Amino acid sequence: MLQRDGLVRSVNGVGSFVTRVLHSDLGRLVTTKSLINGAGFADKVEDCRISLTTHSPEWEERFEAPGPFVMIERTRSAEGQPIVRSLNVLPQAVCGDAFGTTLEGSLLEFLEKKLCIRISYSFSEIAVPRKDNLRDAAALALLGEETLLLRQMHFDEHDRAIFYSFDYMDNRRIKFFIRRNRTAE
Repeated sequence: MLQRDGLVRSVNGVGSFVTRVLHSDLGRLVTTKSLINGAGFADKVEDCRISLTTHSPEWEERFEAPGPFVMIERTRSAEGQPIVRSLNVLPQAVCGDAFGTTLEGSLLEFLEKKLCIRISYSFSEIAVPRKDNLRDAAALALLGEETLLLRQMHFDEHDRAIFYSFDYMDNRRIKFFIRRNRTAE
């Protein structure tokens, strides 16, 4: 049961090990890198692809702007296991040609240091990935059935939509919490 719940990891012929679980307060906007590093893991980008899409009704509608759009796909791992799969989409009008063929570190830090764009907040939706959606199915195949999806639109201090992200997180290893208060009726 502990292995199924992700609290213990068994390595055939070696033994069983207690796994660490990452905890985060949903009310705070933090980078994936700092979330992983804050739990004592060294995160590693396993796979990074940056591409350009010229026309996309989905993104044109979300950003209320025409393409092209820069798409950044990355997988992050901790202790050799994939833990987060992200797809970030930015209008090229926002970022120009700032991205090369890879991105190391945090996208939030990159935007702030290289483009002087500070992300102030995001609107986030917690969702269950769907097997009938190709993007979701690929993340489920990589991370497993216990995957959470955060769909997030990120805004700068001028309330401009800067990027949209699909962050798939292994819920056996990453837990999110939010404090809910009862208000007077």
